[in-house]
Amino acid sequence: MNDLSETSIIIDDKNQLRKKYSFTQLSIVREEDDNQTIIIQQCESDKQSDVSDFDIIESNNDDINEINEEHVCHETSLSVLSTADLLRERLAFVTGGTCNKSPILTFPDNPQIELTQDKYKKLVSYLTQVPSENERQLGFVIIIDRRSDRWMAVKSIMAYIEDYFPCSIQCIYLLRPNSWMQRALSRITILNEITCSHRLIVCRTLAELHEYLDASQLSKDLGGLIDFRLFEWIERRAAIEKLTQSIHELSEMLLVFIKQCDEIEFPNAVESTQQLLIQHSTQKTELEQELRRIKT
Repeated sequence: MNDLSETSIIIDDKNQLRKKYSFTQLSIVREEDDNQTIIIQQCESDKQSDVSDFDIIESNNDDINEINEEHVCHETSLSVLSTADLLRERLAFVTGGTCNKSPILTFPDNPQIELTQDKYKKLVSYLTQVPSENERQLGFVIIIDRRSDRWMAVKSIMAYIEDYFPCSIQCIYLLRPNSWMQRALSRITILNEITCSHRLIVCRTLAELHEYLDASQLSKDLGGLIDFRLFEWIERRAAIEKLTQSIHELSEMLLVFIKQCDEIEFPNAVESTQQLLIQHSTQKTELEQELRRIKT
């Protein structure tokens, strides 16, 4: 069992609300001459702490636990076809993995392509409508992998999330930048520039991430077991959405047909009645053909 040390740090958010976070520092395991030694760094209250070395466990500010109006889930008109080009850039995805039944949304480590705010909004607007309504109501678990990126990229995506996320958020897991320069910058960057009103856990390695999330629910690029193939996912999602749309259209046609049958008034003339029956028979045949088309 790893020893833990705790400290508290006050962070000002963009609304000038002072928020108190509790941090737990994980033991640092290093290998020296093939012998593993556990080095525990005790935090002194009179010294500046490097937040990137800590896991943010919870916030003691009750205001953070309130869900703002913009965090309430809502359906959008976006489809996989309208977002396919953006999805192929692999800036964000959902694999179907969950954490305590909450869907996991991943922002993978992809420093070659810039994630702008417009791209971010379009991606999360679509991807958050992929899970079921029950899953969305539980809130999302977000994984931000920036191991090969810079702290400025972390700052940007955290600002995007603060500004807009269409559903509630259970927790954000951040895989921090790992280069020597970025580690050196982490002390002042986290404390002074990054604002987060959600539960945030900062991990240095995949091993630390796996202490919180089951590997069976993570994609392989996060050391998990899910063999997520983005292009196949897009194709299957397009087929599902096409089927869903067809079923919706058929349902609308059936409702119109049933309403017409309920409101019909048969004429007294035999010939007019026969024409009406022929018309309804034609409509019935069209509905059956549409149903067969959907099945195939």
